[in-house]
Amino acid sequence: MPVFLIVVLVLALIALVAMLVVRSRASRTPNPRSKQRAKRESAEVQDDAWPAEVVPVSGDAGDDAPRMPMGDLPPRPSRRRK
Repeated sequence: MPVFLIVVLVLALIALVAMLVVRSRASRTPNPRSKQRAKRESAEVQDDAWPAEVVPVSGDAGDDAPRMPMGDLPPRPSRRRK
């Protein structure tokens, strides 16, 4: 009986060490899927960041286009979530 208990404890210790090694290795190598997701999310944030009526002043814009000088743009919304 004690031999069986020792074998089980050794196997559990080996499994724990292997799990920690895999987890630390996974955190060091970036996941390509998470990179793609981060690119998509940053693109969505950039698309939604400015109101549609705020148009940078340019020479070829029509006279009816709503304009704001570049210095008076509102601050960008924070990406942090509370």
